[in-house]
Amino acid sequence: MKSSIRNQFGKTKIQEVKTRGHKEKIVVVPGFSEGVTHTKKLLGHLAAKGFDAISFSQPRKRGDKRLDPIERQTRVLLDVLDKKMTDGERVHGVAHSLGSAALLRAAQEQPDKFQSITIFEPAGAVGRQSVPELLKRVGKKVVKNQVGAAAGQNPANFTRDGHYTASADTESRVRFSTRVNSAQLAGAGTLGKNPALAVREAVAAGNYDMTNDVRKVAELGIPIHIVKAESDEMFDTDKVDDRLETLLEHGASISSVADPTARHDTSWMQPERTARIIDQTLHVE
Repeated sequence: MKSSIRNQFGKTKIQEVKTRGHKEKIVVVPGFSEGVTHTKKLLGHLAAKGFDAISFSQPRKRGDKRLDPIERQTRVLLDVLDKKMTDGERVHGVAHSLGSAALLRAAQEQPDKFQSITIFEPAGAVGRQSVPELLKRVGKKVVKNQVGAAAGQNPANFTRDGHYTASADTESRVRFSTRVNSAQLAGAGTLGKNPALAVREAVAAGNYDMTNDVRKVAELGIPIHIVKAESDEMFDTDKVDDRLETLLEHGASISSVADPTARHDTSWMQPERTARIIDQTLHVE
């Protein structure tokens, strides 16, 4: 189900799925250059597992240029929840990359709205990065995604019926390639709507360190699950491991899941597997 709401930043496009007799609700916060084009298939797989789920595309055209981009997305997220949640309802927050920062900030501001936090390949997991380094990594990531889409991913990972074994996604090569290419184009279009904001977001991502935000959310009693890729084009995975150890030493309630075949954008490129990880993570207790 599609809808939209207006706020100080313009029109926020919303994608939502509802199930009969649902038990829990998930809000999916997209990462840098991402929107509902990237997350809508994940919502469908979450619905198949019995969750109501909602995601959104961040408006790009308006807003105070002095406002921190992470704060900007936090405001958009909270506005979506205010308008789409009933009084007393709590959600499981799920986010990818830079969206993780907005989710962690929103949970601190309105902790009564969140049951748990699950973040995939979060920004700030290695501390600060220089903008040139970050942009170089973005370029590498985009190229890898594009090559993977053009090739239908690695043919060696497909079974005879054309399914991608590593992800267990029941999706043909053609559909996979078409979807990833469409999402890549949509991401470029998103950034092109407001190049100045895109640059500020890249700077914010490079300057962001999630340590304090994770610690503060954990202190509020909200469970935090961090899902990290074994190979991440955006972040040095050894530094991620070191940062997780530091957070655990400070008593944060964190679980870390290593995904051996995942890359930085696996959360939207392979949504069936991502939905399974979310379901298993939320019900591990």
